[in-house]
Parts: sequence; C-alpha cells; structure tokens
Amino acid sequence: MDIANVAAEVFLELGATPSLVRIEALFRQVSARAANTSNGFGLTPRELDVLRLLAEGRTNAEIADALYISRRTAATHVSNIFHKLDVGTRAGAVDQAHRHNILSP
Repeated sequence: MDIANVAAEVFLELGATPSLVRIEALFRQVSARAANTSNGFGLTPRELDVLRLLAEGRTNAEIADALYISRRTAATHVSNIFHKLDVGTRAGAVDQAHRHNILSP
C-alpha cells in the first residue's frame, strides 16, 4: 500500500474530507512534476518552457517577456539548463535537447 492510500484511509476515518481533497491534489501535483522531470536531465517544467524558447532563438529578455518573469530569472533558468545539460552555450543546449528528444510533446 502506498503513502497516498494510507493517508486517504486516515483522512476518511477522521472524517477530514476537505483535507483528503487537498492531499489528493497535492499528490497529483507531485506526480505531474515527477512525470515532467522524467526527461533524464532533471529539467523542471519551467526549464522546459525556457528551453523551448531557447530553441526558437529567443534572447533572455524575450524569454522573460514571454513567460512573465524577470530577465534575471530567465537568465537563472538558462544557466540551470546549461548546468543540467552539461553545455556552455545556447546552441549546445538546443543540440542536447534535440539529440535526447527533450522538446517532443
């Protein structure tokens, strides 16, 4: 029995339906994040968004505008992507993404 089922049983026994609904939503979020980081490099969903924009040739300023984030945050995401993909350039990041089929839907 997994932790989600154990938690659900406890909440049901206690009559804590609102808490059960919240915990189920939390487990769905965690599962979705795990699925989205299953790209082999540990890229977050937001980093994947940034990488897609990098692949379009967007600058950090354009990425920031497209994602409604600051330029500094965009630059941080780009840096994190470089680190996770073990590359030093935007072209290298896009190349890795295509080689490993990271940007496929």
